[in-house]
Amino acid sequence: HPAVAQIYNDLATPDCLPYADFHQWAAMNDLRAQLGVYNLSYALSRVVMDDGIRPDCVAGYSSGLYAALAAANGCKPEQGTTIVLKAYEFIAACDLQEEYAMVAVIGLDEPAINTLVSACTDRGWISLRNNRRQIIVSIPQAAVKSFTAACEQAGSLRVMELPFQRPCHIPPLRQAGEKLRDFFSEAPLSPTTMPYLAGAEPRFLKDPHAIGQLVADQLWQPVNWYGTVKELINCGVNLMVCFDPTGVLCRIVRWINREIDIISIQSSADIERLRINMGCTDKNTNLQTA
Repeated sequence: HPAVAQIYNDLATPDCLPYADFHQWAAMNDLRAQLGVYNLSYALSRVVMDDGIRPDCVAGYSSGLYAALAAANGCKPEQGTTIVLKAYEFIAACDLQEEYAMVAVIGLDEPAINTLVSACTDRGWISLRNNRRQIIVSIPQAAVKSFTAACEQAGSLRVMELPFQRPCHIPPLRQAGEKLRDFFSEAPLSPTTMPYLAGAEPRFLKDPHAIGQLVADQLWQPVNWYGTVKELINCGVNLMVCFDPTGVLCRIVRWINREIDIISIQSSADIERLRINMGCTDKNTNLQTA
C-alpha cells in the first residue's frame, strides 16, 4: 500500500529496515523488529483514520503500546520512534546476570505454570498473559530444558522458545521502567484524543502522566492482553481492528472470545473491507489490493 509505505519510511531510522525490506523472513534483531512494528502499526492506523474511521479507544499489545499512543495523539509519530529507541536502550543497560529466554506455553493455566517455574528456578516470571491457557514466561536459558520437560509432563499442548534476544516484562527490568518514566518527564506526553487501554491491570486512560507511568511500567510488569480484551468486551465493543499483518493478535482475540467481530489488517484488501464495514463510501486514499 503506497500510503502505508510512505508513512513507514518517513519514520525510518538507520536501525530500521525500509518498508520494502521489512518482513517476517528479513534479518532481524530486537530493536529493528520493534522499530519496524512501531512504524508499520502507526502507518496502518494513520491510513485508516485518514479515511475517516475513528476508533472509540485504542489498546496496545506489548510494544504496540507505543503505536497506540501515537495513534491517539499522545505523542508525535517521531517521538514514538524515540520512545522505542529509549526503551530498548534502557532494557539493554540492565544487568540480568545470566542469559534469559522467553518461552510460550500452550495448554496449561497460570497456577500450573507458576508451580513449574518455581520448581525449575527462582528467577523466572510470567511476561505475557495471552489467554487463560496461552502464557509466555521469561526464564534463565539454563533452565529452559528442564522447564520444557516439566510442562510437557504436566500435559501442555505445546512449549516453544521464542526468538527474542532479551526478555521483557519482568521485575529485573524495573530500573529500565524508571528511566523511561524519567524520560517522559523531560519529553512530556500529550493528553490523548481518545481513551487508551492497557496495563497489567487494564484501565482506560487519557491523562498523559498516568499513561507515561503505564507505558514505562510495562517494561517490567507482565502484559495482560487477556484482561485487556476482556475489558473491551465487557465495555460493549462490537468491532476490534488489529493492525497486525501476521494475524497473531486476531487469533489470540478469537481464542478469548469467538463471537466478537474482528478485522485483522494484513493487506490493502483488509483496509478496503474495513471501509465497507464502517460505511465509508468516499475514498480518501488510493487503495490497491496487495
